[in-house]
Formats: sequence, C-alpha cells, structure tokens
Amino acid sequence: METFKGSRGRMTYTIRAAVLIIAIALGVLGDRLWMRWHRTSATGSFKTTTAPPRPLPPIKPSKSPPRPVRPNAADAMITLAELPAAIEAAIARTPEKRYSEIHRIAGGVVFDDISAAIGLADRIPNLNLRQHFVQTLIRRLAETDPAAAMARARTLSGQPQDQMIAEIVAVWADHDLSAAAGWVKELPSGNLRRDAANRVINQMAQLDPKGAFDYAASFADVALQRNSQHTILSQWAAQDPLQAAGKAMELPAGSQKDNALQAVANRWAETDPKAAADWAAALPNTRNRDHALSGIIDQMSHINPKGALEFIGKINSPNFQREMLYSCVANWGSTDSEGLLQWIGQMPDSPTRRQLLDAAGNQISWSDPERAISLAQNLPAGSQRNNLLAQAASGLAAKDPQAALNWVSALPDGQGRGMALQNIVSQWAQTDPQAAMEYASTQLTGATRNEAIQNALQGLSQSDPQAALEAANTHLTGNARQNIVANAIANWGQTDPQAAAEYAVTLPPGQMRNQALSQLASNWAQTDPDAASAWVKSWPPGPAQRDAMRNLIWPVVQNSPTQAADMALALPAGQTRNEMIGNIAGQWAGQDLDAALNWVQQLPDQKAREQALNNLSHAWVQRDPDAAAAYALNQPAGNGRNGLLNNVASQWASSDPQKAVAWIGSVSDPQLRSQLYNNAVGSWAEQSPQEAAEFASKLPSGDEQNNAASAVVARWSNSDPQSAAAWATTFPAGTARDEALQNVARNWAQNDPAGVEAWANQLPRDQSFDKVVGGVIDTLAGSSPEVAARWVENLSDDQNRNQKMEMIANNWLNQDEAGALDWIAKSDMPNEVKERLLDRNTSTPSNPEGMSQALRRRYRIR
Repeated sequence: METFKGSRGRMTYTIRAAVLIIAIALGVLGDRLWMRWHRTSATGSFKTTTAPPRPLPPIKPSKSPPRPVRPNAADAMITLAELPAAIEAAIARTPEKRYSEIHRIAGGVVFDDISAAIGLADRIPNLNLRQHFVQTLIRRLAETDPAAAMARARTLSGQPQDQMIAEIVAVWADHDLSAAAGWVKELPSGNLRRDAANRVINQMAQLDPKGAFDYAASFADVALQRNSQHTILSQWAAQDPLQAAGKAMELPAGSQKDNALQAVANRWAETDPKAAADWAAALPNTRNRDHALSGIIDQMSHINPKGALEFIGKINSPNFQREMLYSCVANWGSTDSEGLLQWIGQMPDSPTRRQLLDAAGNQISWSDPERAISLAQNLPAGSQRNNLLAQAASGLAAKDPQAALNWVSALPDGQGRGMALQNIVSQWAQTDPQAAMEYASTQLTGATRNEAIQNALQGLSQSDPQAALEAANTHLTGNARQNIVANAIANWGQTDPQAAAEYAVTLPPGQMRNQALSQLASNWAQTDPDAASAWVKSWPPGPAQRDAMRNLIWPVVQNSPTQAADMALALPAGQTRNEMIGNIAGQWAGQDLDAALNWVQQLPDQKAREQALNNLSHAWVQRDPDAAAAYALNQPAGNGRNGLLNNVASQWASSDPQKAVAWIGSVSDPQLRSQLYNNAVGSWAEQSPQEAAEFASKLPSGDEQNNAASAVVARWSNSDPQSAAAWATTFPAGTARDEALQNVARNWAQNDPAGVEAWANQLPRDQSFDKVVGGVIDTLAGSSPEVAARWVENLSDDQNRNQKMEMIANNWLNQDEAGALDWIAKSDMPNEVKERLLDRNTSTPSNPEGMSQALRRRYRIR
C-alpha cells in the first residue's frame, strides 16, 4: 500500500532505494544460507516441494493488442543456448554481485525462450536467487500472455505462488485494467484475492479514483476496503481534493475515517496548504479535525519545518500540539540538525523540552552521530544522557563499528557505557554477526556481555541459524538462550523445515522446546500448512501442541478461513479451541461476513460461539448495526450476551452515536442499560466529547449517569484535559467527582505536568485534591520522579504520602542514583524506609541494630 509523506519524487526515490537495499540484502542472505546448506547437505542436491495448483478463474483472451516484450535496454540479449554458461558464470561471482548478475540474465533472455529458460532455473542452487530468476521471467511473460504466466506461477510452492500471481495481475492491469479487475473479482476470498485486488486498485486509482473506490466497495472484504482507501483518497485528492474530502467525510466514524481524512489533507497540502488548512479547521468534530491537521503538518514539516511549527503554535490543544511538535522534530532533524537544536535550545527547561531533545537526539544520532555525542556530553548525568549516548552509539556503529568501540572505551563505567556497548554490538551484528559475537563473548563481562551476545545472536540467527544455535548453547542460559534458540529454529525452518523440526524435537522438554516448536509451526504453515498441521498433530497432547496449533492456524486463516476452521474444530474441546475459533471468526468476517456468521451460528459449543460472535461483531456492526443489536438482545441472558451487547453498543456509537443511544434507551433492564450507556458514551466521546458530555448530563441522576460521565471524562481528558477538567469540577461532591478529577489529572500529567499543576493549585484542599495529587504522582513517578517528588509534599494523609514517596524513590534510584539518594536523605520518610532504600545502593556494611553509621554520617541522619 502506497503512503504519501512528502512529495511524490521523494517517495519514489525512497522506494527505489529501499527496493535496491532489500534486494542486495536478500542476495547476501541467500548466499550465506546456501553456503550453510552446502556444509550440511549429504547429497548436494536441492529439493523443492510443489503444491498442487489451486483452481483459479480462466483467463479470457485480452481485447487489447499485446505489447512487444524486449529485454531491458541495459541487458544484452541471451539465447537459450548461452543461458547455462551465463548462469554458471553468475554463480561464480562474489555474493555482492551474484544477485544483480542473475537479474541481468533473466532480463536479457529472448522472449520466445522464456518458458524454456524457466526450466533451467534448477541450475541455480541458491533458493533466493532461483526464485528471483523465475519470478523475473514470469513477470516478463505476463506482459503479453498473462494466462501462460499464471500457469507458470502455479508451479511455485507456498507464498511465492500467491505473490507471483498478484504481481502478474499488476502487470496485466497495466495494459488491460478491465480484464484484470474482472478476473480478480472471481477469485475466492482470501489473501490472494486481497493482494491481487490491491494491485488492481492501485492502477485504477491513478486513472479513476471514484471508480477505484466503488470497485473496492464491491468486495465483501472489509479489510480490503479499509486498507485501499488511503491509496484511493490520496490519488483522488491530487486530482480533486474537495471531492476526495467529501467522500472521506461520508465514511463511518472511527480509525478508518481518521486515516482517510489524514490522507486527503496530506496530499492536498502538497499543492495548496492554506486551502487544506482552512478545510481542516472548519471540520466540526475534534477528532476528525486533529487527524486532518496532522496530515497537513506532516506534509509541511518536510517542506518548511519552521512554518509547520508556527502553524502548530496556533492550534488550541496542548496535547495535540505536543504530538505534532515531535513529528516536526523528527522531520526537521533529518535535514537541518543544527537549526533544530538551536530552536530547542531557546525553549525554557521543561519536560516537553527534554522530550523534544530526546526525539531530536534520536534523529541526529543516525545522520550525525558525532554531533549527537557532543550533545549528550553536555547534558547532566541521568537517563536522558544515557539514552542519547546509546542512540549515538548505534549511529556511529552503523558507519564504523571499530570506531564506535574505540569511542565507547573512553566512557566511564556505568549504565550509559553499558547501553552504548549493547547498541554497538547490535548494529555490528547486522553486517558481521560472527565478529560481533566473538567480540561480545571475549571482551565484555556481566550484564553488558549477556545483552550484547543476545543482540549479536539475533543477527546471526537470520544468516546462519545453526551457528546461532551452537553459540546460544555455549554462551547463554535461561530466557536469553530460550529466545535465541526459538528464533534460530524458526529461521532455519524457512529454508529447511524438516531439518529444523528434527532438531527442535531433540530439545529437552520445557518452555524453550515449546516456544521453538510453536514458532517453527507458524513459519512452516505459511508455505505448507498441511505438512505443518500433520506434524503438530503427531505430537502427544499438551501445552506444546496447544501453543503450536495456535501459531499454526493464524497464518492459515489469512489465506483460507475454511481450512483454518476445519483445523480448529478438529482440536479437543477447551479454551484453546475456543480461542482459535474466535480468532478465525474475526479474521473471516473481515473477508466474508455472511460466510463467517453462518459458520459461527452453527457452532455447537456455546462458549466458542460467544467468543466468535464477539470477535466478528465489529464487522457486523459496520455493515448492519440494527441486525447485530437485535441478534445480541435475543441471545440467552448471561456474560456472553452482555459482552456481545457491550461490543455492539461501543462500535455502533463510534459511527452513529445518536442511533446507538436511542437503541440503548429501549433496553428495559436498568443495570444492562447502564453498562451499555457507559460503553456507548465512551466511544461517542472519542469522536465528539462535548456532545457526549451533554448527553450524559441529561441522564437521570444515579449510577447510570455517573458511569456515563466517568467514561466521557476518561476519553475527553486524553484530547482536551482543560475542558474535561472544567466539566468534571461541575459535578456534585462525591465519589463520581473525585474519580473524574483523578482521571483528568492522570491523563493531563502525561503530557503537560506544568498545566495540570496550575489547575490543581486552584482546587480546594479537600478529598478531591488528594485524589488529584495521587493520580499525578502515579503518572509521573516512572517518567519524571523528580517532578513527582514535588507533588508528594501536598498529600495530607501521612500513610499515603509515605507510600507514594517510597514508590518515587524506587523509580528515581533506577534513573539517577545520586539525585535520588540526595532527595531520600532530605525527605521526612521514616528512618526504617530510608534504611531500606539507601542501604541497597551502597556497599557500606549495615549496623544490625539500625541504619549503618556510614550512611548516617553521609546523609546527616540522626
């Protein structure tokens, strides 16, 4: 799916660069795997399994005249007689050049020889190279004879077959869009149809975005509709932004509409940012307005970051402003790091400035790691300095691992040095995992060594999984060894699942074996689900089989829900079976709601049916909320019915809150009605908190109103805490008011501690005030313990204050030990609490009769 961030030229360049990098990486990786296979293969032969071709719609002769297919201009023509020698010569080249040479050869084969050339692919022992050779030839064949290309693609196995068919559709659609679109409509539901339809929609959107929108809507696949809208509306906005905006506004409320508005605004701002901004500012819904503005700001931040920042400054929403600031910082830092740092340097010290500096440092660490190092060294000791040093280490290691090691060796011992070393080894492992592994195991010690070895083995497990297994068994223990072993076996299974399976079953029984078997089953199912399923079913019943079957079914349901359904129903009754059935129902409903509903309604097990109905309710409500609500109300009373009703209420209110609450008002059970209002009003508040608040205020007083009001405050305080706080303070004194104010304070403190502090200081010093202070402390204790420490002094209850102080101290000690120790010593916490906190952070022996004398003298404690 194409995304539009910045100009089309910038995106095209990025995509081409990314494709080239990926291609080279795949070639190098494939060669490493091939060499490893040569070391372990007894026969030296390369075997592949070919899945039986699945029935596909017939391809009718194209009405459009075929275009001549010629070799690429840069590729010399190669005849069939010359091809074997050319392949042998390509294989003999260095790994870095092997891939490009095979690509050149496939692009130069004479068209009449393409079919015969595919038959010579077995001369290429490297799996990735062989696949690329065949796929390049099939793509060329598809330009004039899609039927022949499709027949060839169906001889491939597993996922490569589906990927190749979808690519053929894209080539076909390029010169006969109507025929390709009609053929895709006849495909059975599943991943293949979804991928092929997306290829057609991408082509159609460039010529006729309205037609592309209608074509996507003609599929029952909700996920296809949702995922294609971004591409369609972006193309539409480039041609007629007002029409595209109108279509986006017609979508039901929720993330689908949010993303659509953002896509339209982003593309519109590329040509006329003022008109786009005027349109966005006039949108009546806060959530819609914010998403549209974010698309505009993202576009502006690539072209004129200072202008984007000025634009952000005019937005009256502190939380949204802060979020957009971070986005601008990331984009600005990639082009003008010095200008960005000067701008941040002019800001007063605050949590916002520190967070922006973190974001800027992360960006600069990759473009200019030396500058990031200098920036970090000017920061005071603490978590921010350590994080920036670690980020700079990654950026420096990406350029020169040895230079990064030389630099980090000069750092003083401590958390910052350890984090930097771990990041260097992790980055090094992406280019030379063996060298990174050797360095970590021989030059490092303690926790830093263990973390670095894990980072190195993550990279090694992708290029040489058997070597990673050997190293993990030698150097690691516990969870670290378990994770590496599981990943290595899963990666091994991508090239030789049978050998990986034989190794996995030799592991000792336990969590490591179960994890390895589960990941292997999941990967195997993507290429040969029948073989993977038969293998898992041959195990004895138990946790290992259950977890593997869970991982096995997931990739199958993406492509064939009916096959996944049969696999799930074959499981023994119980929680695992119900969970699998629920997951299948949710995925299936996104592709074909009617088929999924029919299957679920016939399930004999009540618990499985209830879980499945909950999982598919989202798709059902999107299409027919009245039917979903009526069905839910007619279910037998109980937790299953209540859960389904709550889901329907919440999802319906996201798209049409007025109709949702009108339906809830007709529910006769007052307790159930109160629950449904709580869910519906909470969803309503995501879209329009003022309207939801007005509705809640008109409900009869009591639990029904209190629950609805609480739901509004919880959602409203995320987007506009000032307005939520002003509304909550109008509540009558009591539990509902206290809880509402506490919710506001928690959410507000996450992004604007100074703002919440100014508001809280205006509150009367009563029970509500203590609730507010407690909520702020809970939020800030982990991220800004020094700020939380100032708040704790306002608590009136001694027991509560001591508990909060101890929580703050523990968090602070993990981030800035010196600052925390100083605060602990000066605080009025009981001495026994100070003893516990301080003594754990010093090697001074304790006095068994009380606090150690050394600590007493150091911190002036009597």
